[in-house]
Parts: sequence; structure tokens; C-alpha cells
Amino acid sequence: MHGTHRDSIRTATRTPLPAIAGGGASGTLAAVHQLNRAGAPLRPRVVLIDDDGRHGRGVAYATPDPAHLLNTPAAAMSAYSGDPHHLVRWATDLGRATGGGDLLTRYDYGDYLRDTLAAQELLHGGLELRTDRVTGIALGPYGRPVLRCATLGPLTADIAIVATGHLPSAGDVTADPDLAGTLIADGIARPEPLRLGLETRDGALLTPYGHPHDRLFTLGPPRRGALDDSTAVPKIRAKAERLAERITTLLDRP
Repeated sequence: MHGTHRDSIRTATRTPLPAIAGGGASGTLAAVHQLNRAGAPLRPRVVLIDDDGRHGRGVAYATPDPAHLLNTPAAAMSAYSGDPHHLVRWATDLGRATGGGDLLTRYDYGDYLRDTLAAQELLHGGLELRTDRVTGIALGPYGRPVLRCATLGPLTADIAIVATGHLPSAGDVTADPDLAGTLIADGIARPEPLRLGLETRDGALLTPYGHPHDRLFTLGPPRRGALDDSTAVPKIRAKAERLAERITTLLDRP
């Protein structure tokens, strides 16, 4: 039976390690806010894993076609809810926008996410970018997630966030050949009632028995169905901020 474990998330002698599967917008925003909350005495090492090495872009923000624009004005797309003009300042400084009402190209927004992630790493350190494919997640001793990585082998983390990209257009998450479907097949997670995504409670994945995991979370497209706005960047940003706060509390728990 897969369940949760209430033992300490970390020890005083080991750097806590949150690992994020998926390096697109959702995973990048999760990493940005986790790093932004990092503080003494024990700073985490955040591992951001992307299949194709397109950290910050994913599929959505990798197109260089200048005709592919964001659907939302720059003023609403900041990475920080407490600094709504962050993106506008970045774009203005680079000559890519003149005001908050402008629609940036999707490639520009990918540049912004990459630059924002790099700035957090410069300020706080502790970021590791990996190019690999997470094929599954098992639960190790004390319920710690063990990410099965296709190239570099298993990675044992303190916290895992599933932030993979869009699920199959057919809509049945159980048919997903990638991570979300594997988590269901392996008995780690369960689909939400419409079978469009993974069922969660406050961002935590639910076991097949309906119990929230202590160490497994999700963000963005995998939450599709129960949260039909989960792919909108302003909504993902808000959830990433709350998730970072929650994970920081767990990592600091004695």
C-alpha cells in the first residue's frame, strides 16, 4: 500500500533536495519560487529536469515564430504576483515591449522565464539543471520519492513536483504513455473523476486510496480536469508561490 509518512523531511546534516519533473513554464515557476524562498541555515538544492534541455521554455515557449504571441498582455504575466511589472521592466529594458498592454512573442516569454530562473540561481545558488526523462517515481525509505531517470539513473529527493507538459489530447490521463499515466499504472497516484489529469488536494497528489502524499506534488497541466485553469500562467504562478511556501515549511520541519 502506498501511503504518506510523517517522519522528518530532512536532517541537519544533509541538504534538502526538491526535484521537479518538467522544465517548461510550470516547472520553471516552481523552481523560481522555491529558490526565492531559500534561506539559511539550510538551503535546498533544486533539481529541474527537462526531457529536451529546454529549461524555461518547454514546448509552449520554444517556437521562434514572431507571429506566435502570448494570449495575455505582459502586465499579467509576471513571474511574481508581488511584482506585477517585473516582466514589463524586463521587456522594456531589452526593447521588446513598451508597455503592460503589449503582447510578447512566446519565444520572448521563454527568454524571460530563463532569465528569471538564472537570476534566482545567481542570488541563491542551489539550482541544478538536468536534461533527462523522468519515466516514473517510486517511494523509497521514509516515503522519499525516487525519480527514475532514463539516462542518469535514479534520483532520490525529499520532495518531487510533477510539472510535465500537456497530456494527450484524447483526454484520458490513464492512456498517457509518459509520467502521469505511469504514476497511475504504478499505483502512486490516481486520476481525477473526469480522467483528464491527476487528482490532487492542495497541490499534493492523492494515492489510489485518496490520501494526500506528503512528498509528491503537481503543478500545471497534470492538474487538468479538476482545475480547468491550470495551464494559465497567472494561475500557475499563484499555485507555484503557495506550493513553494508549503514545501519550504516541510523542508524546515525538524
